[in-house]
Amino acid sequence: MNEQQNNVVEQDPPALVTSNLGSRPYFDAPAQDFSFTPADSDITNGLGFLAPDSNFSQDLDFGRWDFDLEDIELAYEDTEKNFALQGAFQLEGAEVSSTPRGTAKRFAAFERSLWLWRPTSKDQTLNDQDQQDLILDEENIPSVLNPLSPVVGPDEFGSCCITSRIRDQMFGIVLRFSKFTKRIPSFPSLTLLNDIIRIYFVQESYMIDSLIHPASIVPSRTIPQLYLAIIAQGSTLISTPAIWRMGFALSDVVNKSVVHLWEENNSVTRSLQTLQAYVMFLDIGLWSGFKRKMEIAESMAQPVISMLRRAGSFVGTRQTPFGGPQTSDSEAVLESKWRTWAEKESYKRLALHLFIHDTHASAALQKPPLITFTELKFELPASRELWLAKSATSWRDLYLASKLSTKPPSFLEAMHNPEIILQHSLEIDVQLTTLTLLHGYWCQIHSLLESKKFYPPHKATHRLCLLTAHTELYRDIGSFTSSLPSNSSRTILISHLFMMILHISPEDLQRFAGKFGEDDARKASSEFQIWVGTAESRVGIWHAGQVIRAAGNLMPAQLRGFNAVAIYYAALALWVYGLMPSAAAVSHAVCKNKNGGEVVLNKGETAEVRDFRASGDGIAGLSVTMNEHDEFVPLTDTDRILYIARELYRGNLPVHDNGLPPLVESLGNLLRDLSDFPKSRASSAPIERVI
Repeated sequence: MNEQQNNVVEQDPPALVTSNLGSRPYFDAPAQDFSFTPADSDITNGLGFLAPDSNFSQDLDFGRWDFDLEDIELAYEDTEKNFALQGAFQLEGAEVSSTPRGTAKRFAAFERSLWLWRPTSKDQTLNDQDQQDLILDEENIPSVLNPLSPVVGPDEFGSCCITSRIRDQMFGIVLRFSKFTKRIPSFPSLTLLNDIIRIYFVQESYMIDSLIHPASIVPSRTIPQLYLAIIAQGSTLISTPAIWRMGFALSDVVNKSVVHLWEENNSVTRSLQTLQAYVMFLDIGLWSGFKRKMEIAESMAQPVISMLRRAGSFVGTRQTPFGGPQTSDSEAVLESKWRTWAEKESYKRLALHLFIHDTHASAALQKPPLITFTELKFELPASRELWLAKSATSWRDLYLASKLSTKPPSFLEAMHNPEIILQHSLEIDVQLTTLTLLHGYWCQIHSLLESKKFYPPHKATHRLCLLTAHTELYRDIGSFTSSLPSNSSRTILISHLFMMILHISPEDLQRFAGKFGEDDARKASSEFQIWVGTAESRVGIWHAGQVIRAAGNLMPAQLRGFNAVAIYYAALALWVYGLMPSAAAVSHAVCKNKNGGEVVLNKGETAEVRDFRASGDGIAGLSVTMNEHDEFVPLTDTDRILYIARELYRGNLPVHDNGLPPLVESLGNLLRDLSDFPKSRASSAPIERVI
């Protein structure tokens, strides 16, 4: 196998905007010549949430999967110097405060944020949106797609577009649920709907955990609820408020109508299309940034997981044996085999997509996962080339060329022996497999964190078992991360977030920040004052810095959804560490005694970084580029640390007129409210780039 086959290279998805961004550019990078809309189109400027060169694929170089377990540092390794430093903190006269600054104000900030919600009688379907914002003035949103791209034109997904009859069916569903959708003042034109459908499928083709097999979709055989979900999700990729708000409104219709189908006919709970539509509703709601929608999406994941579990989708019992195509197959037989294979593969990818969704929900909301990795007992997904084959003939040729003679391994086999992935790299989807394996560690992380809270800290036997489990799990994830190529920014971000959470509980971070009130904040403050003097804290903030680093390398428009939450937690970790009096005392002692220098957490590992993690020598901080010069910002400058995180959001989605996506804007506002950073100071010191 040659090197090119072993290395999976990230590809840039085509841009859906032209370079004519006017006075409100969304991206610093120039847009590629890949527009479906006229150059003077307002919708062209409105596709701001959709990156011109965003990359949803991950680079996974399994040719370099080298597990060096000896170089992974023990997370709980504390030295005698830790205790000496703790004594020095008191000698320096550091003033220890039992309560974080302004806890009451911060609790109020959390009440305004997406993390806390107190429903009122006015909270109901569509009532979280202004009716005026749902009015689409299509005369000011020209939406005729132009085949300007040499790679993907309007005919690329033309077979997925709908007819007037299907539009009428969708409109009929909206009217049927008029009790809940009376606030939708109008229904979009067929042209605009097909534009959004194309936008969805272009980006879906670059998603690792894509849900729908576009080549085999037949509009006349597709339920209107699935098309409503496609349009709803495609709308969230567009920055024009009227369009993305319409998408959120339609997602509510998807929820009501799919549940109605299930209640009318229980056999439909096993239908691929209804399950796909409902999972898309969950995706939209969980990352919408609207409290009601997020809570509903979180709570409604259990039914669809139960349906898939009872249908045997996690163990592969519903997947009938597949003989594969033959050169002697007639056109009708070949078409039937292709569609049978596509449906089988779609169920598999639906389960994987839902597993990743559930993992993200668990990590972001700090709740138990609903699906465990060990439940995924089916074979690894087929290669991406087979999945994206555009016709039955192309699929057959690729299938026969890959010589699939052996049964693909399972996920547990791949987790136990990663070399299997390299051995089967031509027949499996390496990107999706590796992304799933990474998320498989989350169940173990969550279980370990729960065990730490369950067992009393003074029991030596329990502490020894937990320390051993922590050390081995940290080594495994570290080895996994070291095998990833440097340009797999999204995967690297998630892996460092997981390792950060092993050392710093997001729940404790939010307790300290004031989410649960002053009493909990006071307790968390006392705990963090002890924690900050340990190697565990220094390893944790190192990984938080690496999350910030990976976020800075993300393609435009990728810092949303779970990625945005990851930045939020990393920023909180750095902020809490910098607020602790012990950290300030260390900074003062280092400056006074010249014992160590600057330790940059968002760059590569150096000797200074290793010394800092082991013994605490040096001043930890972030490196940023300001006025074309690198500047070191110590963690003790806590307000600027939070400002850096907020600038990451805006730098990845530099929207000026229409604002950021609701979730991203809410997280950024919370970081602003937690900070005491003066607005005038922030505005006078723009950050060009987080290195």
